[in-house]
Amino acid sequence: RRVRMHDGARGMAWNDAPRLCRGDVCEAQAFARGVKWSHDGRKLLVACEGCTYRLYAWMETDESACWKPQLHVREAGYTYDWKWRPRAGDLEATSACFASASRGVPVHLWNAEDASLLGAYRVYDQHDELLPAHAVAFGADGDRLHCGCVSSVATFCVERPGRDYSVMRTDEGQAKDHGLRGIVSCMDVDRTYGDMLAVGSFHRRVAVYDLASNQAVLLLEGHKCGVTQVQFSACGNFLYTAARKEDQILCWDVRYTMKEVYQMERSHNQTNQRIQFDIEPNGRHMAVGNTVGELSHYDLRDGRKLGTQKMSCTTLNAVHYHPQEPLLATSTGCRSGFAQAEDDSDTGSDSPERRADSHMRSYSPYMEMPSAVCVWTCNFHQLGCNK
Repeated sequence: RRVRMHDGARGMAWNDAPRLCRGDVCEAQAFARGVKWSHDGRKLLVACEGCTYRLYAWMETDESACWKPQLHVREAGYTYDWKWRPRAGDLEATSACFASASRGVPVHLWNAEDASLLGAYRVYDQHDELLPAHAVAFGADGDRLHCGCVSSVATFCVERPGRDYSVMRTDEGQAKDHGLRGIVSCMDVDRTYGDMLAVGSFHRRVAVYDLASNQAVLLLEGHKCGVTQVQFSACGNFLYTAARKEDQILCWDVRYTMKEVYQMERSHNQTNQRIQFDIEPNGRHMAVGNTVGELSHYDLRDGRKLGTQKMSCTTLNAVHYHPQEPLLATSTGCRSGFAQAEDDSDTGSDSPERRADSHMRSYSPYMEMPSAVCVWTCNFHQLGCNK
């Protein structure tokens, strides 16, 4: 039986602007466009524009601010999505690995220790032609790999690469007003119970599936553009969804879905580029960037914006919280010609909004760089359930 949202859970809130801990510069032609910590927090995976990944090793004893990738992984096609496999145990040989979905090639499972290929997962269409996946998600225990294609989700056993998979159609009935049609753009598995799969599509809809029966239990409509990210809350009762060219992140209660619970307003998001948000491990707060390099964070109890910090002079396209430490990884960059400068015509430099946030600017040597990967120390303080 599902419990209420984290009313009694402890969370974290910002005391000051984040302080730079590590950083690395990326080439403008291969800018960083996504970051994800491994589940044990010892590695940081960075997806770069084009076909490459960077793997950084995190060591707390290393005091050097200059940070260089430990490994590079090169895919054969443009990368769409990437996910770490949940760790089944420290002694498992394949626990430190991630899945990558790329254009025109099978889904690959890569070893994060030596960049070796562990397996390839091939999905085929009715003409027996390779069908590339646009999104991937692991099951809660790491035994299953879900691959989102066009109007379908293929599920593999991770230990059995190849073409042995089961298919779940998302466009059942082919009716105009039913099902989830088009490219599956993003997915997320409920980590608390492991029995629900949220699926977003570029057809502006989100569906939630029961993994036990492979049946859709919810169909959520509220976005006007293609959905780019879906993520369950820490308690599994709420689902957060975002779309490109929209200035709202929607919160849904999966137990009551007549309409969204609330909307979190974010500015400067009129772009086709994916802007990745993340929820801190305790499930109390969310962080997200925008196209003018600002980091905003929200209280997930009611969707209030708690503050904004200036982190970069280019697009802050992804954030990800460290699973154990008060650290936040960010990536910045955008395609050449799409960089957006901050417009002071709406809110002047002396406006109350600017003055209120002036002390929350995180200056760093990477602020002026066209693309960078940074890790910030977040000065959190603990919040009890009565806050």
